[in-house]
Amino acid sequence: MNNLTALLGLADSASIDEIKIKFDSLKQKLENASSSKSSSIASQALSKINAAMQSLPHILPNTDSQNETFRIIKPRLGQLCVMTHMISIDQLSEAVDAQRETGEPLGEILEDKNFISHSQLEGLLMGQNLYDMDDYTRDPFYRQLVALDLITEDMAFIAQIDEKVSGQPKGEGLISRGWLDPELLRLFEPGHET
Repeated sequence: MNNLTALLGLADSASIDEIKIKFDSLKQKLENASSSKSSSIASQALSKINAAMQSLPHILPNTDSQNETFRIIKPRLGQLCVMTHMISIDQLSEAVDAQRETGEPLGEILEDKNFISHSQLEGLLMGQNLYDMDDYTRDPFYRQLVALDLITEDMAFIAQIDEKVSGQPKGEGLISRGWLDPELLRLFEPGHET
């Protein structure tokens, strides 16, 4: 994945002109972010984009990206736990950290920490097969938010599940779960290009 195109929310096959236009538009939006909570995060995102733009002369668009196979993925156990509000994203991070240390399966760790019960775990494991989701990296909107460190990959995946299940508009799940400030979402949401 081309980091600059991901940061800008563009396909890897974007032309240099498309990159420059998107950069100028996004730079203006981020510089105009007004609320105190959003302005700090917007400044960080702008710094990241500016740093990536320094490499623009060395970037050649990847024209092979149109030949990539479309990937359908299944949700991970932790993502399902957060999606169903059984645990918070912070509890998931805590459990994943413990998993890295111990090597135990995530389900066992979630049970040991009393985040979920054994019957909930069994239901979630069966439910994993019910969801087929597009790989978030194919969606420029989510790919951009992850590349800018505004959300995690898990948050992107869960938000896509929310959209598929509830019909929410793109990004609305990020706001309703408290993961992204509405003002910041407006800076990046599709259809609001300047």
